[in-house]
Amino acid sequence: MVKKDWERIYKTKGEIQKEVLFNVKKAAIVFKKRKYSKILDLACGTGRHTIYLASKGFSVYGTDISRNGIEITKRKAKRYGLKNIKLKVHDMKKIPFPDNFFDGIVCVWSMGHGTLKAHEKIIREIRRVLRTGGMLVTDFMTTKNKYYGKGREIEKNTFIGEVENEEDVPHHYFTKAEVKKLFSKFSKLRINPAKYSFIDGSGKKGVINALGVEAEK
Repeated sequence: MVKKDWERIYKTKGEIQKEVLFNVKKAAIVFKKRKYSKILDLACGTGRHTIYLASKGFSVYGTDISRNGIEITKRKAKRYGLKNIKLKVHDMKKIPFPDNFFDGIVCVWSMGHGTLKAHEKIIREIRRVLRTGGMLVTDFMTTKNKYYGKGREIEKNTFIGEVENEEDVPHHYFTKAEVKKLFSKFSKLRINPAKYSFIDGSGKKGVINALGVEAEK
């Protein structure tokens, strides 16, 4: 995952996705029941879920590798008058917050961008900043995706150039076994198949096959 690629995407395309995803809506309900307060929206992009979670009353930290994405999120938060949002630019592999800092973390439609080794670092960092009893909600693209096998393979199950609007971004397509291994140090893990509909850069409807994950520390 390269910073300049996302800067280019958000600079040229702006707010490319606006719909709040179902797993974030579900996460907000669970977080409320558990009385979570401090939530990290990791790889928040242009802030669709940062804004949603803040509107539900959480103290939300929206972070992303792209300064352009953060600037778009900042303008949206100001437009909606939301004061319970803090924004920061950083790489997912090095999260600049103390150990056990967050009650809950959402990172959706963001995993898969990068190599398998990069994801191992990301999950270690997520576990570090998540408090004991806290929950992560995330998802992973699978090898059943229509994009799998297209573009140029740079390592096993990792391709580049196969996704429109993200041509310079490597994508790793996960197996269930890989996901289980990533979360082996978490106390609880739930994995369920998930499908997302989206509109691509040419206006065509597409579907992403994913594995939805709820992991508790």
